[in-house]
Amino acid sequence: MDKKIMQLLSQWHEEGKYHEIIEEIEKIPAADRSYDLTGQLARAYNNLHTKEGYQKAAALLESVMDEGKNDALLHYRLGFSYYYMDRDAEALHEFERADELEPGDPDTLDFIEICKDELRARTGSVGPELYSDEELRIVEDHITRYFGEFETVYHELSSPDIHVDICVIPPGPRHDYYVLATMGMGAHRMEIPEEYASRKLERAELLLCLPSDWQLSDPDEKWYWPIRWLKQLARLPIEEDAWLGWGHTVTNRGPFAANTELCGVILTEPQGFSETSVCCRLPDGDDVNFYQIIPLYQEEMQFKIQYGAEALLHRMTPASLRVINIRRANFCGGFSPAQYRPSRIARRTVEFLSCPCRIYGPSEDDSTLLEAYQEAWARGRWEGFTPVLVTPDEGLLTTLILNSDPGSEESNGTEYDPDAVEDYREAMCNLYLTEGHEYFESLMDLRRHENGRLPMEISAAQVIGGEEVRVPESYWDFDRNTTYETILAEIPTESPWEIFAWLPMGAWNDCPDTMELMSAAKYWYEEYGAVPCALSRDELEFRLEHPVEDKEEAARLAAEQYAFCPERVEDCEKRRSVGVLADSLTKSKIWYFWWG
Repeated sequence: MDKKIMQLLSQWHEEGKYHEIIEEIEKIPAADRSYDLTGQLARAYNNLHTKEGYQKAAALLESVMDEGKNDALLHYRLGFSYYYMDRDAEALHEFERADELEPGDPDTLDFIEICKDELRARTGSVGPELYSDEELRIVEDHITRYFGEFETVYHELSSPDIHVDICVIPPGPRHDYYVLATMGMGAHRMEIPEEYASRKLERAELLLCLPSDWQLSDPDEKWYWPIRWLKQLARLPIEEDAWLGWGHTVTNRGPFAANTELCGVILTEPQGFSETSVCCRLPDGDDVNFYQIIPLYQEEMQFKIQYGAEALLHRMTPASLRVINIRRANFCGGFSPAQYRPSRIARRTVEFLSCPCRIYGPSEDDSTLLEAYQEAWARGRWEGFTPVLVTPDEGLLTTLILNSDPGSEESNGTEYDPDAVEDYREAMCNLYLTEGHEYFESLMDLRRHENGRLPMEISAAQVIGGEEVRVPESYWDFDRNTTYETILAEIPTESPWEIFAWLPMGAWNDCPDTMELMSAAKYWYEEYGAVPCALSRDELEFRLEHPVEDKEEAARLAAEQYAFCPERVEDCEKRRSVGVLADSLTKSKIWYFWWG
């Protein structure tokens, strides 16, 4: 390699000229790039510190893994990419491999500890979840019986969370296409919503079918992406603390490869196989459910979100569901979501928020809203935003404007200066926030001295009588039994508490001001993983992955929430008891607040 080029690239790295590095190296066709140049290109993409950059860096490094399997720097760079893509388990594997090859590098050791901490926080362990020997034998027998004999297995060399092998069943007398099935994903029990607890959906394995001429051994992305997606989806429930099941869709940020417009997937039952292939019963009574991955076009993804999985699958032909065809017909070509004519106040609210938004009209069913929110939440992890469901009205918009632009008082909150609003958002995001526990201690002390307040200190024995809150309520019009017009806003921050810089809904009556809302939300996010998910003029809701099941902890939290929003107990609970609220918290994944 020309030493002058390497010296120039090194100089540009020191000067932070990463775009210039990328432009210079990408002038060389990929097939003609050396191993070292590919590494330099990946390094530059990593240093952009964007999600797209990390993804491109990872793809480049994976493409030269055979050549660099004993290169500590390659494993470090790949671990760096994975870590910032929130793929902590894979990142840990790469950093540990880098340390094996070149022991003692302080940056590598720091990342190893950081990844272990992340995994402990998520799973309680850094060791892999594995099937028992008997369970593994049963799953292997199930794959062989229903999908075919597999001679080749793509083994994982090291796996800190789950060990996912991919069984390759070649074309043969039973079917003239490849079947690729995961084996190991089902060792992890997914977090299933309580309403589905009796259906034994906690364990799953995945499969997909490829044409007989598919080049499985070619590392080029146009051939490799199905294998990549098997691996990524197998780990998604762990990485996202979520679950996968029939009819679920997962979107890619763009087409899977340059030679196709397919850009998302839906999970279905295995296509073209026995009905009993769907489920594998384990000795402990658990079921391992097998789902087939069906790639989709963007229009098909949108159709599914609006009309549901069954409606989409009914449109598609059996052949399109069975074997991946990168150039198949688009069964929703030309489809765009049904056009709803938003109200003037909704349009003005979207204009004020100045971020990507979707407006949904009233509906008797909130499943479309919830599915759109879940899709946005998963996408926001990659793209750097926090989704919020907003119920627009004149009162809310006026409050947002008055809080964001003090000069708007002259117009009674009907007009605002966009520059002043932008300055307010920036100032709020850079604000030093009061520590959450200090904020709540002072707030609780204040409430104790107010006339007519209820006792806040309760025992675990008083934690009784509460009801579960399963879904958000702030967007429901209970008089008409429909949802209100609702905005799904993608607030451009990765820190959930900062959404109040764009949505400063408070500072009236007992409703906290923006700094107080942010302090409380930051504290609850750090303590419980609670995220603001929906709000209206006088309502605010948080979502979390798990209820606060410990009664003593729920009692402490209920005291905080009562101090934060007295009306939540005094006007929303028939028995007007902090203990009732605490019991509700032990069952609920939604926290509801209302200020009268």
